[in-house]
Amino acid sequence: FEPERRGTDLAGSLQTMGRVLKRRSILFLISDFREGGTAREGNAPAEKLKLALKLASIKHDVVPVVVTDPRERALPRFRAFMELDDPESGQRVLFDASDSGGLASFKRAEEARLAALGALFGLCGLEHIRVDTAGNFIDPIVRFFQKRAKRLRR
Repeated sequence: FEPERRGTDLAGSLQTMGRVLKRRSILFLISDFREGGTAREGNAPAEKLKLALKLASIKHDVVPVVVTDPRERALPRFRAFMELDDPESGQRVLFDASDSGGLASFKRAEEARLAALGALFGLCGLEHIRVDTAGNFIDPIVRFFQKRAKRLRR
């Protein structure tokens, strides 16, 4: 199998699920949500995903599961340059790991991306689950459903 292009098309996947699934279903959309700047409001991938999420949530219970990695939030500081490779776009960036300002900027950008994702899901009326590759992924899922069950009992 050879992929036609790089990247992920979450909106396309949701559209396909909307056509294929005839009965109301729970859709777990598990991703790091890094497809082409998805979280930034006003860009084409974000708008396309927002529309697809809203349309899918009319018929289905859509639960985004955001997979995060602590190494993507805080790069280690050491005296070297790092070459970072974006598997979605294929873009490579040379990064100075000894520059504390650059490391702080990297961390702020990731925090902003995650906050923008949360806002995007909120605009779509969706609750999301965030799981971390360094931790237990069961606990956040259990907490999500406990919170949902409590809310539905009211």
